[in-house]
Amino acid sequence: MMSEKREIDVLFTPTKPVPTPPDTLGLLGKLAQTTCLLKVYRNAVNADQIRDCIGKLITVIFR
Repeated sequence: MMSEKREIDVLFTPTKPVPTPPDTLGLLGKLAQTTCLLKVYRNAVNADQIRDCIGKLITVIFR
């Protein structure tokens, strides 16, 4: 069975602390504190798309 090619829009890994207090930036500040994967969608996501994102995250974690 051939595996499907998986692509990630953005893999962000901070190299130094955020210079602005995280609370000032809201959700962006929280995301910038740790490694995260970002997937951009134009419309609301469905359950299959959420499962696909979780699968990508697991692949990166256990790689």
